[in-house]
Amino acid sequence: MKFSKFSIIGGIFILFAISACNKDKFETKPHIEIKSIGPDQWAFNNIFEAVLSFTDKEGDLTEFGEVLIQKQILNQNQIGLDQEFRELRYPFPEYPAGTQKGEILIRFGRNQDQPYPVWEVNPITAQNDTVVFHFAVRDEAGNWSDTVTSRQIIIIKN
Repeated sequence: MKFSKFSIIGGIFILFAISACNKDKFETKPHIEIKSIGPDQWAFNNIFEAVLSFTDKEGDLTEFGEVLIQKQILNQNQIGLDQEFRELRYPFPEYPAGTQKGEILIRFGRNQDQPYPVWEVNPITAQNDTVVFHFAVRDEAGNWSDTVTSRQIIIIKN
């Protein structure tokens, strides 16, 4: 049986068109992306800020959800130690029920005098830490997003 070049191309086009029509815009599992993060060098009195955009099909990213943030120290002398990974659970901001798309503003500091959660730095060494932050969110139904990872940040010890 012979197929013409045009019938094969037409068949492929129809398959792509059908598969594209069946895709939903949002998934049950929340989806997040890092919109902004910084500063690149985080000193003692600076506020660290991350803005994540999110989408969620059910719109159940509510106050019953959470943002999980994990700081990973990349310094070679920390690999395998209990200081290498540190977690911070951040309360999910309040959104009206059914919100399928939005932004999450996360702020934390290193100084007790700041009005944000405090993230302790590595007490083992006096040298600056090179870190990355990993972010994930959990919706009210218990679905976790994929984890997104920041660029490298330097924590200035002072």
